Amino acid sequence: MSWLAKINLHRHRAALVLAIVVGVLSVTPHLLAVRSIGSAYRDIPFMYTDDEDIYLARMQEIVDGHPSVGSAFFYEYKNDRALLPPIGEYVYVGLSRATGLVLAQTLVLAKFLFPALLFLLIYAFLRRLLTSEPPRLQTLGAIAGGLLVTLGYDLLSIQDIWSLLHGQDIGVRVSLWTRPVNPILGALLVFGYLNLLWKALEERRLWVGVLAGILLGASVFYFFSWGVLISVTAVLGAIFLAQKDWRRVKQVAIVVGTSFIVSAPYWISTFRSVGGEVGRALALRNGMFFTHAPLLNKTLLAALILFLLASAYLVRRGTSWRELTREPWWIVSASLLLGGLLALNQQIVTGREIWPYHFVQYTKPFAMIVVIVILIRAVGARWSRAVGAACGAFLLFVILQAGAAAVTHQSVLPDFKKRQADAELFDWLNRNASPDCVVLAKERVERLARLIPAFTHCNTYISSWVFSGVPEDRIAHNFFLHLRLQGVTSANVRSYLLSHPNLVRSSFFDDWKTIFMTGVDDWLLRQIDVLEPRYRVFLQQNALDQLHAYRVDYFVSDALLSSDERKAWAIKGDPIPIGGHLLYLL
Repeated sequence: MSWLAKINLHRHRAALVLAIVVGVLSVTPHLLAVRSIGSAYRDIPFMYTDDEDIYLARMQEIVDGHPSVGSAFFYEYKNDRALLPPIGEYVYVGLSRATGLVLAQTLVLAKFLFPALLFLLIYAFLRRLLTSEPPRLQTLGAIAGGLLVTLGYDLLSIQDIWSLLHGQDIGVRVSLWTRPVNPILGALLVFGYLNLLWKALEERRLWVGVLAGILLGASVFYFFSWGVLISVTAVLGAIFLAQKDWRRVKQVAIVVGTSFIVSAPYWISTFRSVGGEVGRALALRNGMFFTHAPLLNKTLLAALILFLLASAYLVRRGTSWRELTREPWWIVSASLLLGGLLALNQQIVTGREIWPYHFVQYTKPFAMIVVIVILIRAVGARWSRAVGAACGAFLLFVILQAGAAAVTHQSVLPDFKKRQADAELFDWLNRNASPDCVVLAKERVERLARLIPAFTHCNTYISSWVFSGVPEDRIAHNFFLHLRLQGVTSANVRSYLLSHPNLVRSSFFDDWKTIFMTGVDDWLLRQIDVLEPRYRVFLQQNALDQLHAYRVDYFVSDALLSSDERKAWAIKGDPIPIGGHLLYLL
């Protein structure tokens, strides 16, 4: 345990305490929501960040014996090649098995554990960058950066705080870092890698460089973490080349070389999946754009301007430019800012970008960290008390902000309590249904179709989650069957589609710009012109044949089916009432 002695836990006790504070504040919305509904809680977690049920379904797929996660929702595509490797999901499954908790409980544990760990990684990273500073400023700067990124990523506005104080609803505000898998695991990899990379560059240890390369290679499971890391590493290598620092250039080469060996299977699989016209369409549906247009980020640009001003100020104070540009804090800060801009703009050369707005999840923390470093490095030594007081006051404000955001859980309490009733249906399916069963949920707004694969070993028949290479004919079949279940007729199909534009977009989108558009536009009208006659043909076909075109075992509805509906779907037995739903056997 000699390595533990070197860490000197007593020296970092404030950081350890604050890591626990970060974890507690991150998981507080869940804890408060559970307390609020009392005995109604049935182990359905407080999931109010985007796609938590999707990630949970992918984890459940691994537990169910489908390790590649070819299709977490549809029975028919289990053996298809997965476009996105489920590396992050395996972390949660491993944590579940290590702790003995079920996946849903593991999600809650991770909402505490991972933000706390992220704080410690950022704290350690900033300690490395500020080693030349007095111990007090070094600790304060490291804590400030850790809290700013973990708790201050999305600060409430003054108007939001005013509304909260007056009991007004501002909507639920949940930490970005409590969303499962992405971006939190990507962030842990990003800052774990940056710590290891700089350690490798300072200590000349081959094993540290290889380990950093393994982390860089593993980050491909989330393109945006890999994108920023490879960009930062490229800028870092370019700086060392310009300085003719061949030892560090060699270390960077070892890291990058190791990463490509580790990630080679992913790149081979990806290139196979996105080749040809079919692959191009699949890539577009997963966020890719073909463009050479530049993309600017105000936060990065503002931080870069401050960085350049601080550099000029230090040079004017007597530090030579050559000396300045060889200081670790300057090299790393320049790499973070320029690497972030490179990640956002590499499409100028390559002509391909993947939904670049997700890069902000990491470039914004980069900017925060650089601003902290600039503040400490440029003015901290001369006005240390003023800087310390300002940082302390701001950090207290950030913690209070996080506490205020935690109480916004009240706005979704009715929905959270309603979700708990679904646990009875999930328990029944887990006890009675065969593995990989298929459930068809009749619902106006997709909810059960996303939750059933997440909380049971069953699949769903209809789902809008079609990013993983679901064939076009299956997408259309599900879409038309959904319309038929809702009672849409030949006469009102056009008006129905015009009044449900998001339903059309979520099923037939070409790219992510299409799916995020709102209202009626030329694209939507063209789609409806095609879908309207196709649906009329669909209605002329036998309903039962359509239903059994794919595997289906159960039919779930919130209302009693009419005799005509039961006849059309060949349902003979009486429904089983479970948790506010009616379950029919097919």
